[in-house]
Amino acid sequence: MKRKFWLIDVSAENVGGSDEIWIWGLTKEGKRCVLREKRQKQRFYLAFDEKEEAKKALRAIKGIPGVISCKLVDKRSFGVDKKAVEIICNPSDMDAVVKGVKKVKGRGEMFEEDIRFSNRFLLDNDISPSSWYEAEVEESDFKVSNGIDETLILKSMRKLSLTTNPKLKIMGVDFVYFSEKGSPDPEKSPLIIVSIAMDNGKTLQFHSDEKDNLNGFIKAIKRYDPDVIVGFRTNSLHWQFLMRRSEKNGMKLEVGRLGNVPHQSLYGHFSIAGRINFDLRDYAEEIAAIQRNTLEELAEYLGVEIDVEPVDEFLHSSYWLEESKREKLLNYSLWRAKACLRIFQIISDYVFSLSSITGIPSDYVFAAAPGFRLENYLMRAAVKFGELIPKVKEKRAPTYPGGKVLSPKKGVHEGIAVVDFKAMYPSLMLKYNISPDTVKSLPYEGEGEVITVEEAGTYIIQDRKGFFTGILENVVRERDKIKKELKRYPRGSPEYRFLDATQKTLKVLANAMYGYMGWIGARWYLREGAQTVTALGRRVITQTIEKAREMGLEVIYGDTDSLFIKYDEVKVGELLDWINKDLGLEAKIDKIYERVIFTEAKKRYAGLTVDGEIDIVGLEAVRGDWCRYAKETQKALLEKLLKGERKNDLLSFVRERVVKLKRKQVDLMDLVIWKQLAKKLDEYEVNAPHVVVASRLVKNGWRIDKGDFVGFVVVRGIGPIYSRAKHYSEATIDELDFNYYIDNQVIPVCARVLSSIGIKGKELKSMVKAADFGMEAFFG
Repeated sequence: MKRKFWLIDVSAENVGGSDEIWIWGLTKEGKRCVLREKRQKQRFYLAFDEKEEAKKALRAIKGIPGVISCKLVDKRSFGVDKKAVEIICNPSDMDAVVKGVKKVKGRGEMFEEDIRFSNRFLLDNDISPSSWYEAEVEESDFKVSNGIDETLILKSMRKLSLTTNPKLKIMGVDFVYFSEKGSPDPEKSPLIIVSIAMDNGKTLQFHSDEKDNLNGFIKAIKRYDPDVIVGFRTNSLHWQFLMRRSEKNGMKLEVGRLGNVPHQSLYGHFSIAGRINFDLRDYAEEIAAIQRNTLEELAEYLGVEIDVEPVDEFLHSSYWLEESKREKLLNYSLWRAKACLRIFQIISDYVFSLSSITGIPSDYVFAAAPGFRLENYLMRAAVKFGELIPKVKEKRAPTYPGGKVLSPKKGVHEGIAVVDFKAMYPSLMLKYNISPDTVKSLPYEGEGEVITVEEAGTYIIQDRKGFFTGILENVVRERDKIKKELKRYPRGSPEYRFLDATQKTLKVLANAMYGYMGWIGARWYLREGAQTVTALGRRVITQTIEKAREMGLEVIYGDTDSLFIKYDEVKVGELLDWINKDLGLEAKIDKIYERVIFTEAKKRYAGLTVDGEIDIVGLEAVRGDWCRYAKETQKALLEKLLKGERKNDLLSFVRERVVKLKRKQVDLMDLVIWKQLAKKLDEYEVNAPHVVVASRLVKNGWRIDKGDFVGFVVVRGIGPIYSRAKHYSEATIDELDFNYYIDNQVIPVCARVLSSIGIKGKELKSMVKAADFGMEAFFG
């Protein structure tokens, strides 16, 4: 019999002493199923340069206990042909067999013995999670209950080309704990609030006795039986905390489909049997525009309404104790659950596309670093192409020059076109056949066809296609095919969203391949490969700048794969043609700025496009280490300058912002300065304000560690800034040193903008200090 199903996850299980793969799925009819694959074995390789050595090893390996079968196969590794012994064994015997092979390996090198059993199944059979399949199955004598409708034995399966994802049951969750002092401690801090939002529109909230809260949560999951549980910081905080609180109450946190408790898996992620556990914090951490990785920032970024007053985690317990404030805390927690649900609904197409293409299950596809996602995709390709999958080796990580960045012409410029090279680095890799197996260090002493890149000290083999080159060709071809398919469907339709997410995923993977070669954690690490790509990129940008100037075009700025050029429609069009014909690359006008401001620094500018949009890059207004009041001031000032307001009007605006500060007409939270701890507290040798504040918080029982953001304000007093820094939860607006904020926050961000029209920082400061003496003095 056959079953069409969408693959949620795979897991390695042991049934009656036998190793199996369980495939968790959702059928077309909406039934939850488990398909048991009982035939899968472990597989790894011992590779040699010489065939005779491989034959000798083969004879020895046949006698190792636990080896089911072994044979000679032809493989490749970094461009070198290998004769390898393929070794098959049961997963439970893997460790013993590997030890036995090590004793007889001689000069051979072992490959793929570090691949997990469940991933081995996916790799061997080219199977992806978050994808549709049709399976040939038969009834199973062993049945799985607790939320599973069917348990079947898998005979075979094939992928289906369906362009929609299934209707999944989704549950957003949020939890609040009570602590008398400092951070909640799982040993003694009770769970006081559980908030739940379901995709059927219903919400639940438990906020009574802790045991009732936990029971209510577990029963709600069993009753609704969600396919997806989505929260914020569930991996880094909540699941561990909830399991410990359950133990303290003599319970088990049975939230899996088999009544299992969550267990920690790869990349710090918690697996929940039969369900997708998705932590939005993992997703938020990859968005550059989100500075402190909070749920509120993520919601704002994705357009999810924040219709409640957020309650800072430092205030949760005090709000719980005050009857007048408890309702605000309850409303806030429920909003968080609903926001988690809504955000997942917005991003789910992309999440499932990334999972399907890379082969990493959706619940931890974002828990894995971008390099690991690309690597899993490469591993799948390696199996198809006969390429051995190398292990990560210890190595030094020397730096290499990046893209070319041209110093900007400081000031305000009008009519500027941004010429952008389409996928410059992937295009260069394809054009020159750049891959870990084709790039070698100079000098070249062979006879084959090569291209020399003196700037990188490398040469590139041309008489055979590289491993990465073949993969990139497939990615580009598939993306082009999908983009054509997109035109068949209306925007917003399920098919359009599915295909659009897929083409975006392929674009991300293609753009990441050059950087992957220079990533110290890569299996296919080759610094020379990444170095060669950036060297060729610098060559292209330099040649384009020279050509533009030769044509009489003024180049204002350049950054890696784009140039800012004074717009001349005819000449810029001719430049684009030259790039296409002479350089063999594709470039386009990405946008045209009506007006753009450049400071003296690279990668810092702001522009007003002809469509009325404002871009801000690298300036304080979009950086996390300035208070909100200063950032909002700079952003508004930039907008006024870009829209052509007069100098006196700009200065008047700065004066108004300063006066507002002096009159304390500002919220304390707008003056909080956020700094991230770049290392552990005991590793700091200087008394930076955020370090001093963090140390004080730790003494008061709060957990603060490397990577955390610390918010502080500066209060009046004598002595250095660090001695006057307070955590914002401990300060009042009347304590603040407003002169500090004027001199060290507002004036500097405004001066950076106004310097582009000739107003220097000292001049601005003297003008602002005259603000107390009336308009005449200010503009005198």
